[in-house]
Amino acid sequence: MTFYSATKSLAKMIDSQGDWVPVPSLIDHNNFRPFCLLQKKRKTSWWQSCPFHKTDYQLYHLLLSGNDTSSLVQKTSELFTLEETVDGTLKGDISGITDTEITSAVSISHERSVKMKKIHVPIDDLDSLIKEKKINNKHPFIEQSKMLQRNLYVITASAEAVETTTFGESNKVESSIFHKAYIKLSLEGARDRKKIITIPKECVLAFKAKKLFIGEETVGISHYSTDKRGTFHRHTMPAV
Repeated sequence: MTFYSATKSLAKMIDSQGDWVPVPSLIDHNNFRPFCLLQKKRKTSWWQSCPFHKTDYQLYHLLLSGNDTSSLVQKTSELFTLEETVDGTLKGDISGITDTEITSAVSISHERSVKMKKIHVPIDDLDSLIKEKKINNKHPFIEQSKMLQRNLYVITASAEAVETTTFGESNKVESSIFHKAYIKLSLEGARDRKKIITIPKECVLAFKAKKLFIGEETVGISHYSTDKRGTFHRHTMPAV
């Protein structure tokens, strides 16, 4: 079991519509908190993992001096618990016109239980606040993102563990091969593998993000996931 496979499963349990995105890396989980900025990855394959690149910036880093986000209050939801248990066995055998028979059995089991809370910034509050702020278009990160036409996103909500949690997965494989010839050959084998991941308290497991629109000095957010306009679209921001 990997950290990403665990968070991917949890994100689906939180919201089957796919609005919540699993955090891809345990070591970088703090880069996926509210106000953190992300870049959208270029799609290279259908099995690509997390669609976002982390950055080392938060929204306030890109605002002009004196404009910060400290007046925004992050709200915390009530605690909720997600549980998932899988316990099953898959058996099969191969035999036919040859004199060799192969049988195999695979047992897979895992159990996950995690208490989480949602930390978020109300969208109305965020929308109202950023309309009053001015963006620093001379910031190196903005200049490079604009030059490369990279879309930027701001995290508006995250789900974090409220206590240390252990995720475990166990795989057991048993197989045998019997070959009938001038001599009898019989082979048997078994393998048992366990993987355990410890999730620390306050670890971010999933997040929601919205696309940023950046104008000459203004910044806004997209309220529609189907909006195809880029972050630096020339006519993105309305005149004030």
